[in-house]
Formats: sequence, structure tokens, C-alpha cells
Amino acid sequence: LVKLRKDASVLYQLYFSENIDPVTAIDINNYSLHPFGEVTSVGILENDPTSVQIILSSWLSSSVSRGIEFTITTKDILAQSGNLLTTGPGNSLSFVLAEEKNTQAYAYPQPFSLLKDEQLTFAGLTPYAEIQIVSLLDGEILATLIENDGNGGYQWDLRDKNGNIITPGVYLFRITGKNHAGEEVFEEIKKFIVKP
Repeated sequence: LVKLRKDASVLYQLYFSENIDPVTAIDINNYSLHPFGEVTSVGILENDPTSVQIILSSWLSSSVSRGIEFTITTKDILAQSGNLLTTGPGNSLSFVLAEEKNTQAYAYPQPFSLLKDEQLTFAGLTPYAEIQIVSLLDGEILATLIENDGNGGYQWDLRDKNGNIITPGVYLFRITGKNHAGEEVFEEIKKFIVKP
């Protein structure tokens, strides 16, 4: 596998290093997706003999999958020359579903329980984002979190800039960031709830 390109919300183009054998390339059983989801359809592109068009589980376009690293793995796919293309480390590609804007950003679990939950996850972020946790009572910035690994998600242990776990209440999170092209995106302000 050489690369994966997103064409639409669940439609991707997967590129191989050589021209592919169409019979083995369209066999849906030759593709798996981890940690969850599946390839639901595979099609040949007539204008590019090195790639296939794949459709992933439709619910992967929902917000539940944002900020998670996925791996697509292929097996038993032949090149037109008859060589097996999918052996060894070249049979997998990792990708993430980061957003182009922070408008779909959210925090979960919602509300957060200090007794039951360990981390608050911010998802639906751009690949590079800064999250400021702001007290609704006085506007104080309690923590600044940096998402810079490109996966569009950040897990936070609810510790403020002094290392203390924040108290129950309603908080704002202010998000700024950059999209895949490195362009600044508009600031978003949202809220989350912490209960005992």
C-alpha cells in the first residue's frame, strides 16, 4: 500500500505500488479495518490501475470516530504481474479522521463524572488545535491543551495548569487551530459539564 486519499465522507481511494489484479483487488474479504469498522464496498477505477475505491462503514463519518487512529490492512491481493502485493509491512496503512474546521468539535463523556470517568476526550478537532479550558464563573483559563499529533482528538485528565483536578461545574472550551493545509480556522467556543 502506498497511500489512502479521502474522496468523500466514507469514500476513499487506496493506492498500491503496482498495477493490481482486479479479481483479487475487489474481494471485500481481502480488507480489514482496525480498531473497528469495515470496508463495505470495493471498486476498480478504470483510469488508474494502481488503485481501488473503497467505502467504509457509514457510521465512521459520524463524530464517534473522530480523533481515533485507524489501520486498513490488505491480504491476498495480486499485482497484474502475478506478484503478491500484500505481504509484510507494506500491507497496512494508518489514517485518522480529523476535521477541516472545529465546528464539529465536542467533548465526551458528557456529562463527565469524577467518580466514574478517567479522561475527557475532545474530538472532532482539526489536526492541529489549541484547547483552552475556561471557568464559566470568572473566565479564568484553567488549562491549555495542545493537539498536535494530527489525529483530531485529545484526551485530558481534568488537571488544571497547577496539577489539580477541576471541581464539578460547567466549563467552556475555546478551540483554535489549523486545518490539513496549515490554514488558521475560526475559533469555536463550546461547553462541557463535570459532575461529582
